[in-house]
Amino acid sequence: MITSPKELKGTCYVEVQPGCHTGSFWHDDSAYFTDETFGLFSQVISKFAPSYSIWGITEIVADTWQLIKEELKQLGQFLSSYPPIDEIEKHIAFVYEEDNKKAFINNQQELTAQLIETINMFTSWINDTCSTHLHITILGI
Repeated sequence: MITSPKELKGTCYVEVQPGCHTGSFWHDDSAYFTDETFGLFSQVISKFAPSYSIWGITEIVADTWQLIKEELKQLGQFLSSYPPIDEIEKHIAFVYEEDNKKAFINNQQELTAQLIETINMFTSWINDTCSTHLHITILGI
């Protein structure tokens, strides 16, 4: 998770923006993810926001984000037991399936720890953002 647009290299990121989308991008208070990373959350987000797509703009109300946050926390707890890849695939999706899955398998312990850290950062960001905004918008690729 990247929290400043100044840290971005290029423009191929998913922006998670506080509030409703106003037509502008690259806000200082947004959270940014590579598509590969954010794609890992797609199953959780789609469970509570069926209209979500990584390829477009999705506005989600704060109450729904609270449900997403709790599900992400559960995912982090599940991952902390370092389950086998076939169990992990029931909960997350790899955007570029074959390449990302191979990379994950080859370095599973480190990448799982990084994913748990990202989940913790993102759930904290969601919590803080929902306390001041009625919506959070996903600006996809």
